[in-house]
Amino acid sequence: MILDISKILLTKGEEVPFYFEEELCFDNFNGQRELCFNKPAKFSGTIENVSGILYMSGKLEASVDLKCDRCGQNIENEYMFLVEEAFSSTEAVDDEEIRHIKGKQVDLSPILREAMLMQLPTKILCDNDCKGLCDCCGANLNNESCECNTEKINPAFASLKNLKFD
Repeated sequence: MILDISKILLTKGEEVPFYFEEELCFDNFNGQRELCFNKPAKFSGTIENVSGILYMSGKLEASVDLKCDRCGQNIENEYMFLVEEAFSSTEAVDDEEIRHIKGKQVDLSPILREAMLMQLPTKILCDNDCKGLCDCCGANLNNESCECNTEKINPAFASLKNLKFD
């Protein structure tokens, strides 16, 4: 997504609304090979020129296919990500939170990618009660049961299992 800032760069105090709707796909997203949206992502907001610094705020709405962290099932979720960013075309501004830009366009893709990484849940689950996969046979325990021995014994105490009490 490319945002044209040519008009707002020239007019201090100006606020301009924007709206994008387009297909997005990110390579190597958070350890997964890629992240693609099911439908075109919608990004809307405003950008304001305050004394030469451009403040952008908006929201990204997206339908995303992710895998459940426990069972690996594909799940589709709707997310809304809040995005706030500041830009400056002058290098005189020395602030870590202000991105320096060159030219009259801003590529929003890395900014949106970063916002998604920061706001996506750290654990993606198909259901809060997801049972996951069997450690032994790999069966999806949400759909089937297995006959595997799931008793876990600490190896340090394994010999105590053979003790017989009178």
